[in-house]
Amino acid sequence: MDYEKTFNFGKVYYGGSSQNTADLTVSLKQSPAGYILQYNARIYKKGDIILEGLEILQECIMKRPFYKMYHFLLVYSDNHLKYGTPAQEQAIAQYLRSRRVGLLDGSDLLRKIGLLYDFNIEGLHCEGGFHPDVISGKRGYKYAEGYIFQEIPQQSLDKIIELLK
Repeated sequence: MDYEKTFNFGKVYYGGSSQNTADLTVSLKQSPAGYILQYNARIYKKGDIILEGLEILQECIMKRPFYKMYHFLLVYSDNHLKYGTPAQEQAIAQYLRSRRVGLLDGSDLLRKIGLLYDFNIEGLHCEGGFHPDVISGKRGYKYAEGYIFQEIPQQSLDKIIELLK
């Protein structure tokens, strides 16, 4: 079953004016791999959309009824699509604490520490599916060859559904 709800924030201050309104539409859609959490945030001025996207979330963080949904959007929006497996992402995160790293730098780092290819894909899904060689175990998942899709834990999924009813 799919769920969708629009949260209306009323007037928000943006672009030097407090005459703007904002809303956020959150959807939870079922796919073959599980539920996918997505959102679309918009700021309107006189009925016209003047801004869409992530920036709006910062404008509305503490406004009710959005407050409870904010955490779930940060953690699970687009099911936390990542370039790498959890082990690959953790290695890069540890490196990031001391330096900046980009996608190419991330691949170089993982190559140096032997994690460019990760064979541990159990419980993970790749958007569009894993390469047949990865599924058969001939090789591991190569960092950034797709997007890793992580399932939303059942406890969090239940809370999200409750907020969307």
